[in-house]
Amino acid sequence: MGWICPTQCIEKAQTKYPDIHFIVGNAENFTFEEPFDTVFSNAALHWMMNAENVLSCVWNSLNPNGRFVAEFGGKGNLKRSLRRLAKYCPKIMVWMPHL
Repeated sequence: MGWICPTQCIEKAQTKYPDIHFIVGNAENFTFEEPFDTVFSNAALHWMMNAENVLSCVWNSLNPNGRFVAEFGGKGNLKRSLRRLAKYCPKIMVWMPHL
């Protein structure tokens, strides 16, 4: 499943990847009936106004051994997002104690 925004991108994504089901939604407030093995975010989390809600929704949508993979871009964005991520996943800070 692919989750994409804004709505205008849906047609292009569906054409390029016809085997993936895309939806439009609010990444700061979502639930799914079935949990996922992996949630992937590409250059999006640092744009969210309420990253804590995003991470909470991601956490609640993962299988017990699921993983969250996120890519970031832009100067300073990664630091802010990692601080918020540390609130929910403190073990990640083992390799980045300076944040």
